[in-house]
Amino acid sequence: MPKIVLFDVDGVLIREGEMFSRRYCRDFHLSIEKMLPFFHGIFQECMLGRADLKQILHQYVAEWGWQRSIDELLEYWFGAENDVDATVLETVATLRKNGIRSFIATNNEKYRVMYLWERLGFRNHFDGVFSSSGVGVKKPAPEFFESVSQSLAAYSKQEILLCDNEPQNIDAARQYGFQTHLFTDTINFRREFADLL
Repeated sequence: MPKIVLFDVDGVLIREGEMFSRRYCRDFHLSIEKMLPFFHGIFQECMLGRADLKQILHQYVAEWGWQRSIDELLEYWFGAENDVDATVLETVATLRKNGIRSFIATNNEKYRVMYLWERLGFRNHFDGVFSSSGVGVKKPAPEFFESVSQSLAAYSKQEILLCDNEPQNIDAARQYGFQTHLFTDTINFRREFADLL
């Protein structure tokens, strides 16, 4: 039985919906090709904590037709991707009541991590967060799981479980030695976690 459960964000804690780039292109009549170089390029450095998203966006907003502040853009961006799955959060609360600690494990840049932690109130539901921008590497790289394991050194690998919706992350975590649950929907999720509750 795990003593630690790591939860992915997008597709697990946050329901999958329309991506920011597609929503922006629709709302502001922009071609998606105008945004792809940003997301395929420098944004990946932001995801690894090597570049600051707010500073980088200044180089792109004019081409995108954004006429307000960078902070307002981030509000628009992050606000489009915040449909929290209440069923998953309820399970997290029950796990913690039963002495199982819960953490976020996500590929995200630092400002979105702060938004999730503070604005969405994840700080009230989780014991901590491991992000690609904080660790400096993304799942499914083994270094991500090694960093998590070192931070949770009081627990063995076999006592840590990753709940993620990406098969490659699940495979990598299992190979590293963690327990795993491939999240497909809340019904299977609740069934899988029922014996822990």
